[in-house]
Amino acid sequence: MDLTKLQHQWIELYYKMSRAPDLVAEKLAAPFLSTLTEENKQNHSRNVLYIGKATAKDWYKPNFEAEPTVQARHQKTCEFLQWIEGGGSTSAFWRLGKRFNDLMAQKQTASLSNLIWTNIAKIGVDRGNPSRTYLRHQQELAILTLIEEIKGYKPKLIVFVSSDYAKDIVREVFQSFDADQDDPSWIKNDEHIWWRPALGQLPFVACVGHPQRKTCQTLDTWFSTIRTEAGL
Repeated sequence: MDLTKLQHQWIELYYKMSRAPDLVAEKLAAPFLSTLTEENKQNHSRNVLYIGKATAKDWYKPNFEAEPTVQARHQKTCEFLQWIEGGGSTSAFWRLGKRFNDLMAQKQTASLSNLIWTNIAKIGVDRGNPSRTYLRHQQELAILTLIEEIKGYKPKLIVFVSSDYAKDIVREVFQSFDADQDDPSWIKNDEHIWWRPALGQLPFVACVGHPQRKTCQTLDTWFSTIRTEAGL
């Protein structure tokens, strides 16, 4: 299915979730929608798809309520990435993302020219990450969207920064790609990193935990393992 059509469905799903009796509408964040920046388009052969759990806080909810469109959501994603590039956040998540961006760019750069950002859950909550209840409402669309993001963006490297969060969603995504071939074994070491080699339509894929409060040694191990095993 076309990614743009799926992204329209996320906006529809937000309103459905806001009316769901088992959810608290006030806790819902506005939909996050991934998009390619102009630099991503220019560097299409060496992009990393950097995948987190969900957005933090309300994800520009007042802006969404004023303009609930896919185009406006894309604009907020681009504005946020520009804010990150300008030093707006020094979080461990984005410091690690910057290392992978520079690896793919083959140089140190102030921009996120080679990083495409997305999340497993496109509808977050105002504090923390969506619980199983909130994930259940978006699981099917999350699977379809991640599949189309991978197919459409064609990254050279995929890094999940999610540990085993929403593992049922992630498992379904890879099963869809592996349906017609042997499922490669995931390799795991003692530093909370899993990876699998490139196969079929999928490039090298790694999954690590959230980098917050991790030691420099652990982060260096993650980075060097991915760089070496992916042949980068």
